[in-house]
Amino acid sequence: MSANPYGRCNDESNRAAPPALTEVVTLESQPTEGSSSSGIHTWHGFCGCNGSNINSNGQASAVIDITGPVEDPVREAKGQIKERMCYFDHIRWSCGYWKWGNFRQQCTKEYRTGETCGLKLVYDTDYLPNQCRICDNVHKKTRRYYKMAADVERWRHEGGRTATIEKTEDDMDELSRQIANLNAEHATRVSSVS
Repeated sequence: MSANPYGRCNDESNRAAPPALTEVVTLESQPTEGSSSSGIHTWHGFCGCNGSNINSNGQASAVIDITGPVEDPVREAKGQIKERMCYFDHIRWSCGYWKWGNFRQQCTKEYRTGETCGLKLVYDTDYLPNQCRICDNVHKKTRRYYKMAADVERWRHEGGRTATIEKTEDDMDELSRQIANLNAEHATRVSSVS
């Protein structure tokens, strides 16, 4: 019999589950119906295990799949595993733009230590009264665009600055493309999740 650090599982394959998906929990020993108090005690529904190492104190250690159902009465009664989901803060500006904030709470479905399950749920929403970074950039670029337009109009009345006017008009075209891209990015984010 080989020593297994994760406990013994008496199913057909006689293998313990991998350590990333299990934890060893000490349960109080209770006899099943029809068995004596000194006999073998069984538990049903834990990764196919029908019994595990029973020590001299009458307690048993079992390998329990932590990705199993949370409604398990033994785990709920013992308070071993609490139901958790992957929650993040949610930041929302007055313009409707939003972003994910800090990580708050992790669910039990972590596939590697320290990683989340990939599903982001809102823990709390922080409403900020000011505009977002994209709105600020659009506002700055729009002011710059109108300043360039006023300069071009003034230079046309003065005359003699054709090269400067052409360069400024090219810069205005570039600014208008940047403003359109920022507005499209903002509209996409605002409409994606509310």
